[in-house]
Amino acid sequence: KLLIHEQKNSQALAILDRLEKEHPRWGEVYYQKGIAHINRGETQLSYSAVNSALQHSPGNPEALTLLAHHLMLQRKFDEAKSTALSALRAMPGNLRAGIILGRSMTNLGETDGAIRLFENMANHEPENTELLFNQAEAYLAVGRTEDAMTTLKNLLSIDPDFVPAMYAITELHLRQANAEKAIEDVRQQLERSPDNPHYMIILAGLLSKYASSSDEALVLLAKARENAPDLPRIYIMTAEIHMQQGKIDEAIQSYQAMTQKTPNAIEGHMALGSLMDKVGNKAEAMKAYSKALEIRPGFAPAANNLAWLIANSERPDLGEALRLALIAKEALPEDPYITDTLGYIHYKRGSYQLAFTQFTQAIEKRPDMPVLHYHLGLALHANGQMAEAKNALEKALALDTDFPEQEKAVRLLAEIKNTADITSGN
Repeated sequence: KLLIHEQKNSQALAILDRLEKEHPRWGEVYYQKGIAHINRGETQLSYSAVNSALQHSPGNPEALTLLAHHLMLQRKFDEAKSTALSALRAMPGNLRAGIILGRSMTNLGETDGAIRLFENMANHEPENTELLFNQAEAYLAVGRTEDAMTTLKNLLSIDPDFVPAMYAITELHLRQANAEKAIEDVRQQLERSPDNPHYMIILAGLLSKYASSSDEALVLLAKARENAPDLPRIYIMTAEIHMQQGKIDEAIQSYQAMTQKTPNAIEGHMALGSLMDKVGNKAEAMKAYSKALEIRPGFAPAANNLAWLIANSERPDLGEALRLALIAKEALPEDPYITDTLGYIHYKRGSYQLAFTQFTQAIEKRPDMPVLHYHLGLALHANGQMAEAKNALEKALALDTDFPEQEKAVRLLAEIKNTADITSGN
């Protein structure tokens, strides 16, 4: 228990595993395993452990509270509510169970009861920030915005670094179309907590979006990076601002710095792949998507993008492209972009009937996308179905949307029309 308190959860689990073998019916062992696992982000293992704890120690209020927490995470609010009530009956004054009960009631629409519960608990625990935050959320659920704002500001006076409260205040101001007040409040909070990188990120986002102050936003983000170099959001926002300024090279540098500092942040590799593709560096784009797949095998967006780049490379490995496209298709079978990629690879492999099937499915999902009609036209043309290809290309060009392969579509349509004229003797 001391190791868990010190966040040394792996060491705690090593001891608990031995205890479980020696005392397989001791419920407290399983409960502590549940705590250690959830601290490590191993939700399913924690859920399994707490169920074992209750099997061996029915009615244990701490185990019931942990189970109620899991049920709430699973959005089983009725079960979470009843389990939290059981925990409270077994241990009156159990604040954690009370908060879970109130949150479950809020999600079930029993908001008035939740507010009464939170207000009653706040009378006894007036400086519990988690309780105050949930009380504010309950006020928001019934439109009591002034009460919510008062509660959130009271919370920040108790704990100036309670970041979710600042996010909630900012969101409230933006809902009321008052970006200036949002900026003012974040500036004031940053004066109270001058080294808080999260407040710098919030203010930078507001300044770049609502005040056209991109330069000040970049200064804030640079300072945030000094204080918290492992926060991916800093690099992402910096890159987004550079993109708004048309500085793609600087955006790439930001994502490169992000992937070096936080190599397992998959969003950095995905964004880097997209930008490298945009500037024509296909090799680096493929490397970025490959890295994303190393981090998360089977990640559909990375598999799809890499499949597309391979299929369009100078010497394409169409077998590998097909493998990746099938991985993406299995994960997201309804996605028209993925379906289009798979169809295009079938087209490149000369499997035209398979290509027709995929392109048709993609068009059914997004008939407004001209590139899908163009790709269908390509496959029909390659299969010698000139009239059908002509129709598909005309549909692509009739849509009032520019697309990267528009000029190719125009040339292919002209070629088909010229061939038809020559054949007819015109």
